[in-house]
Amino acid sequence: MLTGTADTGTSLLLVDQNLAETYYSAVPNARLDPTLGGFVYPCDTEVPDLTVAIGSDYMAKIPGSMITFAPADDTNETCFGGVQGNGGSGLQIFGDVLFRSQFVVFNGGNNTLGMGEKP
Repeated sequence: MLTGTADTGTSLLLVDQNLAETYYSAVPNARLDPTLGGFVYPCDTEVPDLTVAIGSDYMAKIPGSMITFAPADDTNETCFGGVQGNGGSGLQIFGDVLFRSQFVVFNGGNNTLGMGEKP
């Protein structure tokens, strides 16, 4: 099992590189753009949902409509994905792309994190 860090100051969802590559293989015309430093795709693409395991017993579903981070060019034709790979670093960061679709509770008292899908 991979570990991750929940970070409300991070916009993207940074995941294992293999997961990112597998996800974007299902996105029509998606490609890894080395100039922009991540996966991009045509902005008019219907992006599929993504489900991410959080802990050993929760699957967080992120609707495809919440995956796009921002336009990647001035013409708004290419978009930068909100889910990006970690380049094999082993570091996963759960940022706003995940949090927008979930109710999230941080419990500092017992150092736990709870989530539930928003309706």
